[in-house]
Amino acid sequence: MQPDATVVVARQNLIWFSAAGLFMVAMMVLTIVTISYMVPVAIPDAGQEQRQICDRVFKDFMATENLVDLERAKFIIDRLNCSVARRLKRQEGE
Repeated sequence: MQPDATVVVARQNLIWFSAAGLFMVAMMVLTIVTISYMVPVAIPDAGQEQRQICDRVFKDFMATENLVDLERAKFIIDRLNCSVARRLKRQEGE
């Protein structure tokens, strides 16, 4: 007796979907490993860069001569969450 056509097709589909599923899982693992390896390399120390920007904006804030520059510096300090008190203490120590 020959097997029913649907059984043959189901077996072929099972083999095909198993291979495709295994390939997708392998590619997902490869992608996750690649991303986890590249993230520390691709993203420099953002904290150091933000501190430098905050220091520069704070110096501009303290040396402003007009209202427009003062408001601009206040806006940037607020958006970057720069600690004005910490920078004042550091400036007093210099």
